[in-house]
Amino acid sequence: GLMPFSQPTIGELVPPLERVRYQGYFALVFMTASIGGPVVGGFVVAHASWRWLFLANLPLAAIAAWRLCRLPAGERHPRAGTDYFGLVLFALAASSTLFWLTSGGQRFAWLSPTSAALLGVAAASIAGLCLHERRTPTPFLPMDLFAERAMRQSVLLVASFAATLFAMIFFLPIYLQLGHGVGAAVSGVLLLPVTSGQITASLVAARLARRVEDPQRIPEFGMSLAAMALLLLALLPPHIGWVVALGFATGLGLGCVMAINQVVVQTIAGRKRLGAATAMNSLARSTGGASGAALFGALIFAQIPGADSQSLLGQASTTGVEAIVHAFHNGFLIAALVAALGAYTARRMPRMKLWERTPADRSDE
Repeated sequence: GLMPFSQPTIGELVPPLERVRYQGYFALVFMTASIGGPVVGGFVVAHASWRWLFLANLPLAAIAAWRLCRLPAGERHPRAGTDYFGLVLFALAASSTLFWLTSGGQRFAWLSPTSAALLGVAAASIAGLCLHERRTPTPFLPMDLFAERAMRQSVLLVASFAATLFAMIFFLPIYLQLGHGVGAAVSGVLLLPVTSGQITASLVAARLARRVEDPQRIPEFGMSLAAMALLLLALLPPHIGWVVALGFATGLGLGCVMAINQVVVQTIAGRKRLGAATAMNSLARSTGGASGAALFGALIFAQIPGADSQSLLGQASTTGVEAIVHAFHNGFLIAALVAALGAYTARRMPRMKLWERTPADRSDE
């Protein structure tokens, strides 16, 4: 619920030319938290109690609430009718889709009646939502946004980005534990190269975007770099040094995407549709992350006899390490293909003017 609100806040309070810088800050915090969380979690679980993982969020939430109270008030939007039926359909579609993607092959078989029922509910909810939103005068989710080619491409780019990112977050530590014999805490630390790459790229991309003529090329370069790094991770012999170096390169590539793409989305939407457009992007990120984790996990489980998400960490003692490493390398190859799809999508995205530069802006640069 917080993610879709944070992005329109930037669009409401920050001038267009400055948005990419603030989006860079946002991407930095989001990616640091996404990957830093497992690092901290590994140490907490190894040396203390898992309950601290929940207690530690209380002061963070208090700090966030205090900072939000300090924000200036924005200009009020005109009142519009509330599309309650659209809200219900959207919630049903999103929850059933995400639960099906994250639970298939684990809580139930992909070809089971439960899977078919969930998929049917998701499909019917999505179809009903599309039909209802086209007919209502004040839609919760304006379907005319999808008439914009740039918006469709943006959603696909975000889904590819998230699928690649969360496949790395969820499965790289397991690969390090099974394939390289490191402990849970150390495997969490070895995610830090990915984090540092993303932080570096987010900061550089945000500054570079204000100077180049075509900032939309930056996500294309980033996803291409991530695809190449993951391809090498799949093909090169297993070695911790390669994992660190190519993890950093993957992070560099992924760090180039979010800041620029969010500005593109805000430009397409305009102020009136800002919330709906960023909500679509958040849904694409959630669905893409769940799909990436599900696809990566299903591929690995299929190649390791008797493995599932509950027993995978115990497989190294009963299954040859070479077979496990081979399965993960095939997974990295699939992740590289997903990242390449993201690069192709970014390349095909229509170019648009994201902001107007004034002489004062140029002198500042």
